[in-house]
Amino acid sequence: MKTTMPLTAVDLFRIGYWFRREGRLFQIVAWDAKDPLQVEARAVDDGTIHQFTLAQLFASSPLTRFAPTQAELLAMPQADAQRAGFGPN
Repeated sequence: MKTTMPLTAVDLFRIGYWFRREGRLFQIVAWDAKDPLQVEARAVDDGTIHQFTLAQLFASSPLTRFAPTQAELLAMPQADAQRAGFGPN
């Protein structure tokens, strides 16, 4: 059986990494491990910078998916995305 280590905030919130939330794609533009409760991310669809708290990003609803690249995020199975509340835009 393959075991995996749990991811930490440092693993997920690297500048340039991606996440999908409420059907929108975001790229992380700022996160400081010394002040870890805020994440700034640019929305792909309109370029707006949004601020998220860790509580928002790790809430059970809406589900947030993370990936190192946009391609990996988009490659996630559609059924998985629909269960997470993301349908076709």
